[in-house]
Amino acid sequence: MKRRKIKFALGLLGLSSFAIALSGCIFASHPQLNEGIKTSNIRTANVPNQQIAATPSVAISPSQKTDTVEKCSEAKAVMPSQKFKLRKCHSLDWRENKFILEQDNKEIGNWKAKFSLRFDAFEADLDGDGRQELIIAEHNATSNGLGVAYWTIYIFPDPSYPLPKPMQFETQEYGKLGTFVPDGDRFEVWTTEWKWIGETTGIIGQQWRYRNGELIPTDHPVLRRWLSFNFAAERSQTHHDPRVPYLWLANPKAQAYEENPLLQPYEITSIEDGTIQNVRNIRDVSDVNNNCHEKSNHDCKIVVDFNPDLGDPQSYIYDRKSNSNSLSISYFGDWSSRRIYPVSYLPSDPQKWLKDKRGKIITYADKYSTLRILWLTSNE
Repeated sequence: MKRRKIKFALGLLGLSSFAIALSGCIFASHPQLNEGIKTSNIRTANVPNQQIAATPSVAISPSQKTDTVEKCSEAKAVMPSQKFKLRKCHSLDWRENKFILEQDNKEIGNWKAKFSLRFDAFEADLDGDGRQELIIAEHNATSNGLGVAYWTIYIFPDPSYPLPKPMQFETQEYGKLGTFVPDGDRFEVWTTEWKWIGETTGIIGQQWRYRNGELIPTDHPVLRRWLSFNFAAERSQTHHDPRVPYLWLANPKAQAYEENPLLQPYEITSIEDGTIQNVRNIRDVSDVNNNCHEKSNHDCKIVVDFNPDLGDPQSYIYDRKSNSNSLSISYFGDWSSRRIYPVSYLPSDPQKWLKDKRGKIITYADKYSTLRILWLTSNE
């Protein structure tokens, strides 16, 4: 695995924090919902294309759906139009949790939410095209021990009716200025994942550009910083800083790689070149022909029908945590840049991104596990 030295200009670290345009909190351990949420004391930074500002959050209160005891958080964005409002509703049946986006006090779309501790939402012009994207970050869980925070990120290119499908991915650790890092008139998107190699763990970070509902690889190196006593102390002191994880990786102790060190412990066991015939949604991982209805996409799994140049067609479930006997893909990757897309990454239009594209499925294995990546070899 190639590694190279890199120097950082740490000017971005002096930026003030993002203001919270929309924020909601629900604490699962508390028997009752808080009566209200404190107003953010973070002030808006003078960053181009960042038209957001701090605003008081409305108190959490039960909705009218008393049969499911649904409780919704609510917050209003401060934008030139002041027309968007986002709510997150929790039900006794966690499978019914959902986000609701409203425009001019009318619902324009909703999608499945997790039973999470909190969420953040704001608008920013990520690609510098003069139009604001709506970014929603949902806190899924925090691990015991190391205290890794798991987040799902949704990016809507045009929050209007009808609400388009968002681009989405998961990341381990999140901060407004550390996941979406201002860079001139646009932003870099930083995705991170903690990975054990042997008896040592470290955080791996990659930088992307956002464009047209997709993450675009950059020519920046992949970064890894090993967990040390000093780093552990630094994490403890800065884990609430909105500049993490950028703050942790823009450090002379971070190592730079031309290829993702995630694959270091693995050996290649098979390679299949071929064409992606189709992308489908299924509900039951034990039956790859059990299609999902469009309305239920957020409960579904993605299946990729792959036609290898040699051999019979195969259907692969896109599920990093799949423990079924079915074939599964853990990650997608961009072969030309050797970048591995973040966990659970899906662009806003998976069909356009994948269907009829050339790719290679590489299976990696170590003595503990097997990893399969679908590398896209042609995106034209």
